[in-house]
Amino acid sequence: MRGRVDTLESHTAELEANQFSITTKLSAEAIFVITNAFQGSANGNNTVLQDRIRLVFQTSFTGKDTLNTRLSTGNTTILQLPHGTAEGLQTFNLAPSNNKLSLDWLSYYFPIGKKIDAYIGAVNGVFFDFVPTLSPYLDSATGGGRALTEFASSSPIYRIGGGAGGGINYRFSNKLVLSLGYLAGDHANQEPDSGFFHGQYSAFGQLAWNPNKNSGIGLTYVNAYQNRGAIFDLGSSFTLIGTDQANTPFQRTITNSYGIEAFYKFSPRFAVNGFFGYTNAKNLTGSGSADIWYYALELAFPDLGKQGNLGGIVLGAEPYRGGNPAPANDLSLHVEGFYKYTLTDNIAITPGVIWITAPGQNENNQDAVIGTIRTTFTF
Repeated sequence: MRGRVDTLESHTAELEANQFSITTKLSAEAIFVITNAFQGSANGNNTVLQDRIRLVFQTSFTGKDTLNTRLSTGNTTILQLPHGTAEGLQTFNLAPSNNKLSLDWLSYYFPIGKKIDAYIGAVNGVFFDFVPTLSPYLDSATGGGRALTEFASSSPIYRIGGGAGGGINYRFSNKLVLSLGYLAGDHANQEPDSGFFHGQYSAFGQLAWNPNKNSGIGLTYVNAYQNRGAIFDLGSSFTLIGTDQANTPFQRTITNSYGIEAFYKFSPRFAVNGFFGYTNAKNLTGSGSADIWYYALELAFPDLGKQGNLGGIVLGAEPYRGGNPAPANDLSLHVEGFYKYTLTDNIAITPGVIWITAPGQNENNQDAVIGTIRTTFTF
């Protein structure tokens, strides 16, 4: 026994001497993608190889809090569909496109008492960082582990605005959670005196009820002011989801958005989730308003074929403007199917197809068909 104890002490001392940090854990995700818009691309048929790499440092000071510092690099670019529509944008597209390393996420999670979980987003904060999205199998935020597109991950309502700010989740019980948040956009190149509470912002509220572990429903509201860029932009300066008509109906807007999200797990290997959302955008530089709609029905097949695999089918409509002037007044549908196959615990390959009908709300445009083979490495 003395010999075994001496051996264990030696091994423990070696681990302590060579560990990365006593307070920080390092995780990483590397995505390599072959993708192509086989038809409907504004630039024609062009197969490309893209990559994105993320390093995440998670630091805890008390054992109950987490400071996330994420560095990213990559060469990903967005496939050009007709009239600049962002329909079909994939999660890996959200990365620096110049292969330069950058700090693209800085956030801090910490508890307040026993019922409140608080969140501070210092760099590129978004609501789905802390809010339950009611999409347990398809939502990987902007990661490469689940659905292919941002639209399939969760409702577009969680992508209205972003930047610096914070929020809380208040647990009335294990079944009922109230989420509140406020994010202010980047104020560069904006009008004078557009500080944290006067420039571009998004104010968020949601009540989520999970009667049991197999089901849940959420009611969501967002009030936002946009004076540049798009409505569904995560606080960036370009459109990330939906048609151009829905994202930039006016130069300056106040929006009120309402959403309902739900899921139900029929079995450990089959679940259904969906969402419905409506945004009313009021013109602040003139008269008029715009009605914007978005909805989806999604099927998830966890452990399809073997443990760790995931199949998914998505049918819906990315944000579109109702009653838009002709010819861009048609309904554009989003159809997506993918299958994630896990080679090992750290490597997964996800082939899939994204079909966009009448891209840009114009049936005169050729349907876009995007094929993707995504390989994701995690450690």
